[in-house]
Amino acid sequence: MATTARPSTCTLVDGSLLTAGFAAAAFAALRGPAIPVQQPLEPVAARKLVRQLPTDLITVTKESAMHSRFNYHLGNNSGIQALRDLETHLHACGLEPALLELVKMRASQINGCAFCLDMHSKDARAAGESEQRLYVLDAWREAPLYTDRERAALDWTESLTNVADTHVPDSVYEHARRFFDEQELVNLTLAVVAINGWNRLAISSRAVAGKYQPKAPG
Repeated sequence: MATTARPSTCTLVDGSLLTAGFAAAAFAALRGPAIPVQQPLEPVAARKLVRQLPTDLITVTKESAMHSRFNYHLGNNSGIQALRDLETHLHACGLEPALLELVKMRASQINGCAFCLDMHSKDARAAGESEQRLYVLDAWREAPLYTDRERAALDWTESLTNVADTHVPDSVYEHARRFFDEQELVNLTLAVVAINGWNRLAISSRAVAGKYQPKAPG
Protein backbone atom coordinates (compact mmCIF):
# COMPACT_ATOMS: atom_id res chain seq x y z
CA MET A 1 0.00 0.00 0.00
CA ALA A 2 1.36 3.36 -0.96
CA THR A 3 1.97 5.77 1.89
CA THR A 4 2.14 9.54 1.91
CA ALA A 5 5.29 11.11 3.32
CA ARG A 6 4.85 13.03 6.55
CA PRO A 7 5.09 16.79 5.76
CA SER A 8 7.77 18.73 7.60
CA THR A 9 5.90 21.98 8.24
CA CYS A 10 2.46 23.47 8.01
CA THR A 11 2.80 27.11 7.01
CA LEU A 12 0.02 29.56 7.79
CA VAL A 13 -0.51 33.05 6.40
CA ASP A 14 -2.90 35.35 8.25
CA GLY A 15 -4.77 32.47 9.82
CA SER A 16 -5.32 30.49 6.62
CA LEU A 17 -3.46 27.48 5.24
CA LEU A 18 -1.09 28.58 2.52
CA THR A 19 -2.00 25.78 0.09
CA ALA A 20 -4.85 23.32 -0.18
CA GLY A 21 -2.34 20.76 -1.41
CA PHE A 22 -0.43 20.91 1.83
CA ALA A 23 -3.62 20.53 3.83
CA ALA A 24 -4.53 17.41 1.89
CA ALA A 25 -1.03 16.01 2.37
CA ALA A 26 -1.17 16.69 6.09
CA PHE A 27 -4.46 14.87 6.42
CA ALA A 28 -3.13 11.99 4.34
CA ALA A 29 -0.15 11.64 6.67
CA LEU A 30 -2.34 11.70 9.76
CA ARG A 31 -5.48 9.87 8.69
CA GLY A 32 -4.74 7.91 5.58
CA PRO A 33 -6.76 9.02 2.51
CA ALA A 34 -6.55 12.72 1.80
CA ILE A 35 -9.79 14.65 2.04
CA PRO A 36 -10.75 17.39 -0.42
CA VAL A 37 -9.77 20.87 0.78
CA GLN A 38 -10.88 24.02 -1.00
CA GLN A 39 -8.33 26.79 -1.54
CA PRO A 40 -8.10 29.23 0.06
CA LEU A 41 -9.46 27.98 3.34
CA GLU A 42 -11.52 30.38 5.40
CA PRO A 43 -9.81 31.28 8.71
CA VAL A 44 -12.32 29.29 10.81
CA ALA A 45 -11.85 26.18 8.69
CA ALA A 46 -8.08 26.64 8.78
CA ARG A 47 -8.04 26.88 12.56
CA LYS A 48 -10.14 23.71 12.87
CA LEU A 49 -7.72 21.87 10.62
CA VAL A 50 -4.64 23.15 12.41
CA ARG A 51 -5.97 22.06 15.80
CA GLN A 52 -5.89 18.48 14.49
CA LEU A 53 -2.23 18.65 13.43
CA PRO A 54 0.70 17.89 15.75
CA THR A 55 2.43 21.05 16.91
CA ASP A 56 5.71 19.96 15.35
CA LEU A 57 4.08 20.28 11.92
CA ILE A 58 3.07 23.91 12.41
CA THR A 59 5.04 27.04 11.59
CA VAL A 60 3.22 30.35 11.71
CA THR A 61 4.54 33.13 9.49
CA LYS A 62 4.51 36.80 10.46
CA GLU A 63 3.73 37.94 6.93
CA SER A 64 0.15 38.51 5.85
CA ALA A 65 -0.89 37.99 2.27
CA MET A 66 -3.70 40.54 2.14
CA HIS A 67 -5.82 41.25 -0.91
CA SER A 68 -8.95 43.33 -1.25
CA ARG A 69 -12.20 41.62 -2.22
CA PHE A 70 -13.45 44.46 -4.43
CA ASN A 71 -12.57 48.07 -5.19
CA TYR A 72 -15.49 50.32 -4.34
CA HIS A 73 -13.69 53.33 -5.85
CA LEU A 74 -13.78 51.88 -9.36
CA GLY A 75 -16.59 52.56 -11.77
CA ASN A 76 -19.15 55.32 -11.92
CA ASN A 77 -21.13 54.47 -8.79
CA SER A 78 -23.52 57.29 -7.87
CA GLY A 79 -23.73 56.09 -4.27
CA ILE A 80 -19.96 56.38 -3.78
CA GLN A 81 -20.08 59.77 -5.44
CA ALA A 82 -22.79 60.80 -3.00
CA LEU A 83 -20.49 59.88 -0.11
CA ARG A 84 -17.71 61.94 -1.69
CA ASP A 85 -20.12 64.86 -2.06
CA LEU A 86 -20.99 64.50 1.63
CA GLU A 87 -17.28 64.71 2.47
CA THR A 88 -17.03 67.88 0.39
CA HIS A 89 -19.93 69.35 2.37
CA LEU A 90 -18.34 68.38 5.70
CA HIS A 91 -15.02 69.97 4.79
CA ALA A 92 -16.83 73.27 4.14
CA CYS A 93 -19.43 73.14 6.92
CA GLY A 94 -17.45 75.08 9.49
CA LEU A 95 -16.57 72.29 11.92
CA GLU A 96 -12.91 72.29 12.86
CA PRO A 97 -10.79 69.98 10.66
CA ALA A 98 -8.94 68.63 13.71
CA LEU A 99 -12.23 67.77 15.39
CA LEU A 100 -13.49 65.99 12.28
CA GLU A 101 -10.32 63.90 12.08
CA LEU A 102 -10.72 62.87 15.74
CA VAL A 103 -14.30 61.84 14.99
CA LYS A 104 -13.14 59.76 12.01
CA MET A 105 -10.37 58.16 14.03
CA ARG A 106 -12.60 57.30 17.00
CA ALA A 107 -15.36 55.72 14.91
CA SER A 108 -12.76 53.76 12.97
CA GLN A 109 -11.23 52.51 16.22
CA ILE A 110 -14.61 51.28 17.43
CA ASN A 111 -15.37 49.58 14.11
CA GLY A 112 -11.86 48.15 13.77
CA CYS A 113 -11.26 49.65 10.34
CA ALA A 114 -7.52 49.42 9.65
CA PHE A 115 -7.75 51.14 6.27
CA CYS A 116 -9.54 54.19 7.69
CA LEU A 117 -7.30 54.35 10.76
CA ASP A 118 -4.25 54.37 8.49
CA MET A 119 -5.76 57.07 6.28
CA HIS A 120 -7.04 59.42 8.95
CA SER A 121 -4.06 59.13 11.28
CA LYS A 122 -1.89 60.21 8.33
CA ASP A 123 -4.30 63.00 7.39
CA ALA A 124 -4.42 64.21 10.98
CA ARG A 125 -0.64 64.22 11.33
CA ALA A 126 -0.25 66.02 7.99
CA ALA A 127 -2.65 68.69 9.27
CA GLY A 128 -0.57 69.21 12.40
CA GLU A 129 -2.23 66.87 14.91
CA SER A 130 0.07 65.59 17.66
CA GLU A 131 1.02 61.94 17.85
CA GLN A 132 0.19 61.92 21.56
CA ARG A 133 -3.46 62.88 20.99
CA LEU A 134 -3.80 60.14 18.40
CA TYR A 135 -2.13 57.53 20.60
CA VAL A 136 -4.39 58.29 23.57
CA LEU A 137 -7.64 58.74 21.64
CA ASP A 138 -9.00 55.32 22.57
CA ALA A 139 -8.92 56.45 26.24
CA TRP A 140 -9.88 60.10 25.71
CA ARG A 141 -12.04 60.23 28.84
CA GLU A 142 -8.97 59.64 31.03
CA ALA A 143 -6.66 62.05 29.18
CA PRO A 144 -6.44 65.85 29.61
CA LEU A 145 -5.48 66.33 25.96
CA TYR A 146 -8.85 67.23 24.42
CA THR A 147 -11.03 70.32 24.66
CA ASP A 148 -14.52 70.18 26.13
CA ARG A 149 -15.97 70.61 22.65
CA GLU A 150 -13.88 67.70 21.34
CA ARG A 151 -14.98 65.56 24.29
CA ALA A 152 -18.63 66.26 23.50
CA ALA A 153 -18.00 65.35 19.85
CA LEU A 154 -16.24 62.12 20.80
CA ASP A 155 -19.06 61.20 23.20
CA TRP A 156 -21.59 61.82 20.40
CA THR A 157 -19.48 59.82 17.94
CA GLU A 158 -19.25 56.81 20.22
CA SER A 159 -22.97 56.84 21.01
CA LEU A 160 -23.97 57.05 17.34
CA THR A 161 -21.46 54.46 16.22
CA ASN A 162 -22.77 52.07 18.88
CA VAL A 163 -26.38 53.11 18.28
CA ALA A 164 -27.79 49.58 18.53
CA ASP A 165 -26.59 49.47 22.13
CA THR A 166 -26.93 53.11 23.22
CA HIS A 167 -29.90 54.52 21.27
CA VAL A 168 -28.17 57.90 21.90
CA PRO A 169 -29.50 58.80 25.36
CA ASP A 170 -30.63 62.26 26.40
CA SER A 171 -27.53 62.72 28.54
CA VAL A 172 -25.26 62.41 25.50
CA TYR A 173 -27.47 64.75 23.47
CA GLU A 174 -27.56 67.36 26.23
CA HIS A 175 -23.79 67.17 26.58
CA ALA A 176 -23.38 67.73 22.84
CA ARG A 177 -25.82 70.67 22.77
CA ARG A 178 -23.73 72.51 25.34
CA PHE A 179 -21.00 72.85 22.71
CA PHE A 180 -22.75 72.56 19.33
CA ASP A 181 -25.71 74.49 18.00
CA GLU A 182 -28.40 72.69 16.05
CA GLN A 183 -26.80 72.94 12.60
CA GLU A 184 -23.37 72.06 13.96
CA LEU A 185 -24.86 68.98 15.57
CA VAL A 186 -26.52 68.01 12.29
CA ASN A 187 -23.16 68.30 10.54
CA LEU A 188 -21.39 66.42 13.32
CA THR A 189 -23.97 63.66 12.97
CA LEU A 190 -23.42 63.57 9.21
CA ALA A 191 -19.69 63.24 9.84
CA VAL A 192 -20.34 60.19 12.03
CA VAL A 193 -22.71 58.78 9.39
CA ALA A 194 -20.07 59.27 6.70
CA ILE A 195 -17.17 57.62 8.50
CA ASN A 196 -19.32 54.69 9.56
CA GLY A 197 -20.27 54.25 5.91
CA TRP A 198 -16.65 54.37 4.77
CA ASN A 199 -15.69 51.94 7.55
CA ARG A 200 -18.25 49.43 6.37
CA LEU A 201 -17.14 49.73 2.76
CA ALA A 202 -13.47 49.33 3.69
CA ILE A 203 -14.01 46.43 6.10
CA SER A 204 -16.38 44.47 3.87
CA SER A 205 -14.12 44.94 0.83
CA ARG A 206 -11.01 44.13 2.91
CA ALA A 207 -9.34 47.33 1.71
CA VAL A 208 -5.63 46.92 2.44
CA ALA A 209 -4.16 49.46 4.87
CA GLY A 210 -0.75 51.04 4.64
CA LYS A 211 -0.38 52.51 1.18
CA TYR A 212 -2.39 55.71 1.61
CA GLN A 213 -0.48 58.99 1.46
CA PRO A 214 -2.00 62.40 2.27
CA LYS A 215 -2.21 64.99 -0.44
CA ALA A 216 0.45 67.68 -0.33
CA PRO A 217 -0.78 70.96 1.24
CA GLY A 218 -2.09 73.49 -1.25
